Amino acid sequence: MSDLCSSGQKQSPIHIRSENAKSCMDTCSLLFYYRSSRCNITRDGNDLLLTYDPGSHINFNGEIYELERIAFTCPSSHKIDSKMGEMEMMLFHKSPETNKIIALSVLFEVSSSVNVSNEFFNSWTFGIPATKQAFSQDKTINMHDNWNIFNTLPEKKAFYTYMGSTVKKPCAEGVRWIIMDELSTLTQQSYDNIYRVTGINSRKIQNTNSRDIFYNKNGSASNNVNKILNVRCITDETFREQCKLMMSKEMEDVQKSSSKVTGAIGTVLGVFILIIIVVCWKYGLFSKLFGAFNFNKKISLRGAGLSSVPVATP
Repeated sequence: MSDLCSSGQKQSPIHIRSENAKSCMDTCSLLFYYRSSRCNITRDGNDLLLTYDPGSHINFNGEIYELERIAFTCPSSHKIDSKMGEMEMMLFHKSPETNKIIALSVLFEVSSSVNVSNEFFNSWTFGIPATKQAFSQDKTINMHDNWNIFNTLPEKKAFYTYMGSTVKKPCAEGVRWIIMDELSTLTQQSYDNIYRVTGINSRKIQNTNSRDIFYNKNGSASNNVNKILNVRCITDETFREQCKLMMSKEMEDVQKSSSKVTGAIGTVLGVFILIIIVVCWKYGLFSKLFGAFNFNKKISLRGAGLSSVPVATP
């Protein structure tokens, strides 16, 4: 088997030149469904990974890609119009249906501004294992409910996309890259904590060759928000079972609510009828009502074969 790292024709990272990018718009639709998570840190020598809790994903062209892990390079691996970031964060997603991989990448610059991206990094980078060991070190930090990877994305969600490879051996091709157009930020302290582990670990820029690079300004309001879901990406069978349980619960709640309403109406009517009876009894309305009728008079029903039937007449 040939070494793709040296012989592959669709390798990553690349230098993206905006003037060569083709507009894709509806043919490269991107939606975000990121939930909060614990911060699961793994340090293996100079490699730093975050493992995100299950339940977060992106939707690219109608297909679900679940977020699995997050890696970092210093400086950024990709370039955009000769511009580099001091760091690049790579969010690796995998389709549970096809096993295809999407790497969503964000370039970062150091900034002391107060924003949600800086807060995201400040809340965990202090906890990175400080010493380099011969074995991997894992650490989990319980985060607050607002700790969400979505907060690290730039405000505008325009992006470039192309087909490439992993940036480390075996340099497997067939990876779709989504590179956010604008840079995001992290503080100097957070950057130093990450760089202390990774050092300079970017792979050199690879030839674009004949590959197409596409661009989507992704400017609609619906594409720029985090469409948070409380349901994890699951199999169709499990999803249907959960739906049945949810529908059964909803029907049960409706029935309970209906029973409560019916009971309340019955109680009100019962009290109202009781009040009427009490009022009629107090003012002698029952005796007046019955006294208004005379049951001793008879009426002849001619032609009916009956002699007479008592009937009440006023």
